[in-house]
Amino acid sequence: SNSLEYRKRELDSSKELPILQLLKNLGVKDVKLVGGEPTIYHNISSFVKQLFDLEFQTTLVTNGRRFSDFEFAKTLKDYGLSNVCFSIEGYDKLSHEKESCVKGSFDELIRGLENAKRLGFNIASNTTMTTNNNPNLEKIVDFVSNKSEIISFNVCVPWFRTCSDSNSLLSPKEGAKTFERIYIYAKSKGINIKLTTPMPICNFTLQNSKLMQQEGALGGICSIISGQNFVVDYNGDILPCTLFSEFPLFNIFNEEEI
Repeated sequence: SNSLEYRKRELDSSKELPILQLLKNLGVKDVKLVGGEPTIYHNISSFVKQLFDLEFQTTLVTNGRRFSDFEFAKTLKDYGLSNVCFSIEGYDKLSHEKESCVKGSFDELIRGLENAKRLGFNIASNTTMTTNNNPNLEKIVDFVSNKSEIISFNVCVPWFRTCSDSNSLLSPKEGAKTFERIYIYAKSKGINIKLTTPMPICNFTLQNSKLMQQEGALGGICSIISGQNFVVDYNGDILPCTLFSEFPLFNIFNEEEI
């Protein structure tokens, strides 16, 4: 029930402009829209247009399902969105839908990718590495290699899925070992991939860790430690990173906290 309650949480559209003005005043240039699923936000098209009008460079992270509707995707493009990152959890219908928990989502994702390509979006992909898809990650690399310009992987638990197996979480050491394996595979195919989760360098073998650092394959930066980015939750909570939705530092609409 907590999962379903969390899914109902949504940005109050009257707070869009104050949040964007705050970001503008702070000198923020890049904004990433993540969820949940940002495309089901009732005001997403208008919000994208506001971001464009305020000259933010915006990336939308999506499961791709709504992009299967060409008119929806075209509206976002017309309103100034240029960067889309698709969450790809499997290389075929069976493997992707085991992770997404939604029948038909793979076909919608494929149509969404095709529409995004046709409309000229900059396309990236991200895959959450789990014990479920671990054996097939090389196949995912092959699958996305001609569909995405940036191919990234991350290690974290898919928290708010009602059907996912909580035992599918990889530990940081397992995640590092897994990424190293597919990094070597991708490199042998001339494909560049990236890890977006902050990861201790000592979890990798020395030779490959140096190579990955040189090539920028280890892109994960802890938001709060780097001081380079931060997260604004749907209700104005400022979070250390996207994984800390229940542990805000403070809320920008609560004057007593600031």
